[in-house]
Amino acid sequence: MRLLAERPDAGTAAIAAAAGVTRRTVYAHFGTRDALLDAVADPITDQAMDEAEESGGPALDALLRPQDIGWRLFERNPVPLQLGSRGAADQARHEPVPPASPG
Repeated sequence: MRLLAERPDAGTAAIAAAAGVTRRTVYAHFGTRDALLDAVADPITDQAMDEAEESGGPALDALLRPQDIGWRLFERNPVPLQLGSRGAADQARHEPVPPASPG
């Protein structure tokens, strides 16, 4: 994640070297570069959703909070911006988030 935050265009060989493994190991775990980018983007997305769930303030602030959090996270971790829209492979990332259960 650190390498991709610094160099979003880093190739698989550089990613493997930064992780201290071979390219073959990276492909064994992720299969494709897109799968690797998904694995990096998922915790970033989770962090944004966790921060967005904090309540309080006016309704407009609550509506804008996820966008502000998302842009801050993208500035630190540009990898999700590389994902773009990849059809069905990216569909789950755009599904509605169910409301939190009370309690």
